[in-house]
Amino acid sequence: MLITATVLVLLYRQDQVTEHEKIIAQDNEEAATHLMHLLDDQIYTIISASAGLDTQALRTNPNIDLFTAELKKVHRHNILKLKIFNLSGTIVYSSVNSDIGGTSPHPDKLANALRGSQVESHIKFRDTFLVAAGEMHDVYVSGRYIPLTHAGKHIGVFEIYTDATPTFNRIYAQTIRISLIVFGAFTVLYAALFFYALRADRAIAEWQKTIAKFDEKIHNLAFYDTLTQLPNRRLLNDRLEQTKAASKRSGRYGALIFLDLDNFKPLNDTHGHGVGDLLLEEGARRLSSCVREVDTVARFGGDEFVVVISELDVDKAESITQASIVAEKIRATLAEPYVFKIQHEGEAETTIEHHCTSSVGVVLFNHDASREDILKWADIAMYQAKEAGRNLIRFYEPKA
Repeated sequence: MLITATVLVLLYRQDQVTEHEKIIAQDNEEAATHLMHLLDDQIYTIISASAGLDTQALRTNPNIDLFTAELKKVHRHNILKLKIFNLSGTIVYSSVNSDIGGTSPHPDKLANALRGSQVESHIKFRDTFLVAAGEMHDVYVSGRYIPLTHAGKHIGVFEIYTDATPTFNRIYAQTIRISLIVFGAFTVLYAALFFYALRADRAIAEWQKTIAKFDEKIHNLAFYDTLTQLPNRRLLNDRLEQTKAASKRSGRYGALIFLDLDNFKPLNDTHGHGVGDLLLEEGARRLSSCVREVDTVARFGGDEFVVVISELDVDKAESITQASIVAEKIRATLAEPYVFKIQHEGEAETTIEHHCTSSVGVVLFNHDASREDILKWADIAMYQAKEAGRNLIRFYEPKA
């Protein structure tokens, strides 16, 4: 945006300079033509009288003073300097006497004018410029070479210098004002775009956060139990398949523990489902503390939980021993007393202590068994523990 603004300002400035150069050149030509018409005879006399004279003689030519006197009668105030060149390109008259006898600093332009083919002009910034009254500093000088004719014959070149400084100062001042306006407008536009882009970024970020939260919520609803935040049956099935795949790669056994809380229904019936939910939440926390992070604890439904233990041992007997240790830890942890503090509306807080054991069924498996069979075998073992008196552990033993 800054580059665009800079280019626009520079284009405007160049356009204004070009346009005013044309206007200044035209004004110079009009002024020169007017003087040439008024002083036609005097100009011809100066050029004719200069034939064969050297520099010193040209500067002391008595016609110089006569021409200067006539020039003052018709001189315009904005003209800085006048020069007259003869056909050989020598200055035969200048309002600055020291220029007489010299030639032009622009020989190409002078040559074109001497041939009578075209009018030439130039504009330059001069640190120092000599005029009849002395030196001028830091000025823009506009010069114009105009072919001279007398009685239909080409006799030399008339050069006129005018001060273009006020015009260029106005252009530069106007350029600065326009620059401030353009840069100010672009700054405001940029600030507005930046503000709206920032707002859009924030809105998009908030939208992405909202979508992420919805995705997480949907994922949790799809794969986790809403009460205990444990994996549900769907995620359990996936973890069980992963454990079977790992068993196939390593040759190690896995174990599935199926358990049921023995004294859950009386608590629900006596104190309500709210207290029953507290028991399920505490039971889930205790179960998770008994296993490794690589193992899976899932709520199967109601007061039933499933634990999948992976990567035991390649030896079956050793794997049974390891699974027994974990199962016993689970049984003992779940058998510890539960203490709940409850408060019904309008009543004082009440502390409830509840004793709840579990019936635990365990099955050892590898990749050969199907998921359905593994769950079924563990369920059978769990019911065997329940029928044997509860608060017990039973391993599934396939019938011969």
